[in-house]
Amino acid sequence: MTGGLIMRRLDFKFIIFAGLSLIISQASSQNLCRKIGTDYVKWFSINGCPTGFTHINNSIRQSHLRTGSVNSTKIADGTITDADISPNANIDTSKIDFTNWEAPDNSVVEESIADESVTTDKLGIDIAGPLPLVVFSGKTSADLSSSSGSEYLYPNGKTAPSSTNDLLGNQMECKEFYLNIKLGTAPGVGQTRKFYFHDGSNNLGPNHCEISGSNTSCSVLITLDTPPASVQIKSEVPSGSSPAATSAEWLFVCRWILPDS
Repeated sequence: MTGGLIMRRLDFKFIIFAGLSLIISQASSQNLCRKIGTDYVKWFSINGCPTGFTHINNSIRQSHLRTGSVNSTKIADGTITDADISPNANIDTSKIDFTNWEAPDNSVVEESIADESVTTDKLGIDIAGPLPLVVFSGKTSADLSSSSGSEYLYPNGKTAPSSTNDLLGNQMECKEFYLNIKLGTAPGVGQTRKFYFHDGSNNLGPNHCEISGSNTSCSVLITLDTPPASVQIKSEVPSGSSPAATSAEWLFVCRWILPDS
């Protein structure tokens, strides 16, 4: 009897062990499969998935994810790209590290610059020293004549030819000059006005601008090898032309070439 009881106990332990082994074996061969064309998901205790099902390997459909279940630890480093971020994300700038960020070239426009934020330090100008640009603007106090001949424009209006009405004296070292003229009245059909840089004796540079017909504006840029002793703006009506009398507005820019130290 004792021998038989021992045998039954051993048989019972063996049965329990065999059963556990079977469960573990089946669990290790479980496959998560999804029915093709549907969201139906099922575990199968076979090698692979049956016909009509596809194996789910390290992926889960969005519909099977609980809201809020994907957190930072479940996202592999370096997997989120620009395309993954919504253009309407409205990410708080306090969460972005701008330490090594630089604005792209030509990306800062006028609207981005706060009023009174550009100082002479930003421009690289020594306010106590010479300025690199000199700008004058003006408007004639009386209409330019219709008669042929020359008149001279200066900050307070116009005058007859005179070498004393310089815009710039010889203390300036300008070599580059820009002029923009705008007339109140067009010259008229077949009529012309010409505008020159002048030093009191001669026209400066080979270029000038002229306004003809129905046009009302012109501009010119000249560059000289040597700074002139003085600069004037000359308005000229060519011989045989009789343009309409008109007011004129003008903008004059001189680029100052600093003398060698």
